[in-house]
Amino acid sequence: MIKMKPEVPKFQIPSKWISRLSLVSLFFIFLIHHWYVLFNTPLLPGPDGGYYAVQVREIIRSGNLYYSAPPIAFFIFAFFAWIFLNINAFPAPLCIINGVKLGLAFMKALCIFPVYLISKQITRNNGISIANAILFELHPFFMLLAYSTSLFKNAVGVFFLLFYIYFVNRVSIHATRKDLTLAIVFLGLTALTHILDFGLAIAYTLLYVVVDIIRRKRIDMSNHLLRLFLVESAIVGILFTVIIVFLPVYFGTYYKFESFFEELLIGEENIPSLNVLLSNPLILVSISFSIIAIVTAIKNHTDALTLRVLISSSLITFFLISPQFPPQWHIRFTFMLFIPLMLMLPGVLKRVREAESMLVIILLLFSIFMPGYIHSSRALPVVTPEEVDDLYAMSPYIPRNNTIILARFGLHYWITWFLDVKSSHYMSELENYVKQYDHVFVVYEKQTHPRIQPQWEVLFVGKALILVKIK
Repeated sequence: MIKMKPEVPKFQIPSKWISRLSLVSLFFIFLIHHWYVLFNTPLLPGPDGGYYAVQVREIIRSGNLYYSAPPIAFFIFAFFAWIFLNINAFPAPLCIINGVKLGLAFMKALCIFPVYLISKQITRNNGISIANAILFELHPFFMLLAYSTSLFKNAVGVFFLLFYIYFVNRVSIHATRKDLTLAIVFLGLTALTHILDFGLAIAYTLLYVVVDIIRRKRIDMSNHLLRLFLVESAIVGILFTVIIVFLPVYFGTYYKFESFFEELLIGEENIPSLNVLLSNPLILVSISFSIIAIVTAIKNHTDALTLRVLISSSLITFFLISPQFPPQWHIRFTFMLFIPLMLMLPGVLKRVREAESMLVIILLLFSIFMPGYIHSSRALPVVTPEEVDDLYAMSPYIPRNNTIILARFGLHYWITWFLDVKSSHYMSELENYVKQYDHVFVVYEKQTHPRIQPQWEVLFVGKALILVKIK
């Protein structure tokens, strides 16, 4: 009897070692590219760039955070900054800034691995899984998080979120104590990195449970996903209680939940219309694949894991693009669309019967993503070189004890960085600051400053900025 050589599945990379080598190579390609883009950007890009520099410097100095926030991303950045400082790679301030850059590039590139693993769980196909990992890294919204919008914590938290989903998938298939433990660990890391990543983690877990209940038509307390959700709820509740009581500085942005619900209930003008949403090709891609995913899940005999991923990702997509959210939140939610899209994509692709058709879909997505990826790779800090020169020049006029400086958003972080003094962008709180601090200053832009009151003293006029003493 002649033994037939097993047929390699469609769009499959046959060797496990080739797949591993491809993944490692892709990791270094994306790491080097992102590091190159960041390294060639002065300071740190985006409105929050100075925020990360100040946070990491304070960790290096004292081991604590300067601003209240979930800490994991900052300690990762501080680790790379510490390495640069110990090898004297750059002057000390640049060691801190470049530590943030390398840490960010490293964590973004690492996402190649969990995306591949999740895709492999769903498809058992190396080719689809590697292609999906590449598309994930190239999605413009991911690049926006990790570059021009300066939502660096959010970008770092994506790595922990993806590994959390990977282990939740494993729990849903064959629960082991190791998988349960690792799922809880990665949920904790996600919670201590960024609020939106944590929200998506909880959303996926809850939707997995709901899908299982509907699929089985009953609530089964022996369901490992349900047990995991209940255990996680208890642990997260305890964790947050401990942090609020003993380490409130680490709770940080979770206080934004209050303002979110206030804005949602009050309602705001300028809520984006459906036409605005549908004019963005990246949002259209997410909506299209969500519809396809739901149809695929309903019409085909879909395995339980793929069903959970497709339905959950589709529902999360429609939630994220919902136009009733306040504008600030709507933008942040929209930037998260790449996660459910790239998680549902393998489940859709594995239903495509012909390798040629699958390749066309992948290349089409590549052609949509690539221009946005390149465009998102261009950004500058919110301070100009002239403003930096002015900040150095006004330094002798500013006492450091019990002092606060008010300035426009974004610039105020760099004031703290360059002048090592407290700052704020809340001009509406000026009267309170006058009561609270011994020295109060305002930094205005030279060309666009408002009328300066007679009782205020102009101490410095530079090329771009004006320093005004209020008290």
